[in-house]
Amino acid sequence: TVLEHLQAYRGADDGFEFFGGAARLKWAVSTGNTDDSFDWTHGWRGFGQFWVVHQDGTAGDRCMECDNWEIDYMVTPFSDPVVSNFTLVSNGNNDAVRLRHGTRGSLYNGLVAGSGAGDGIEVSDTSSTWMDQGLLLVKNTDVFNFGTNWKNCAPFENDATNGTADPGLNGYVGSAAGGVDPTTLDPWFSAGTFKGAVDGGDDWTAGWTLPL
Repeated sequence: TVLEHLQAYRGADDGFEFFGGAARLKWAVSTGNTDDSFDWTHGWRGFGQFWVVHQDGTAGDRCMECDNWEIDYMVTPFSDPVVSNFTLVSNGNNDAVRLRHGTRGSLYNGLVAGSGAGDGIEVSDTSSTWMDQGLLLVKNTDVFNFGTNWKNCAPFENDATNGTADPGLNGYVGSAAGGVDPTTLDPWFSAGTFKGAVDGGDDWTAGWTLPL
């Protein structure tokens, strides 16, 4: 299943949620939703690219909440997606990205923007084991303007491809250098070597998405 050019706008729950399977989602915008903006669990093993989160000032939990399964962290198949080119604009109500409950996976080419408080990316429980074993990755990603940018994830914080530089986003539009071409991961991905979901010279959200 391939899903493209979708917006989840001001919903009363999660914006996009994957319960297992291997669906692929490209060009997706999650705006002002009251729970998590993107959520996966139950062994999702799909792909994602060009994901945007724009939380409003009061509503919204995490930008990305990433689980294997909260009842049994070791149940198989493990959640193990690959997501590239994401921009998450957090309101600081909670950690922007929580990798937990045994999820594996690989995140590349991200920009995670805070509002001066809260946590950027946090890893907990069994997912910490996968991180230490190289089965959970965050690479070529900048996390900035949080109280704590990288929490309980020293391997990610110390990765030379990651950083804390603020690229000066215009809302969620803008990118940074230093990405990896995701077509080297799988040919399904679109080519590019920038960090972020929306390159400043190519705003693919214009003309069809609703603003915050």
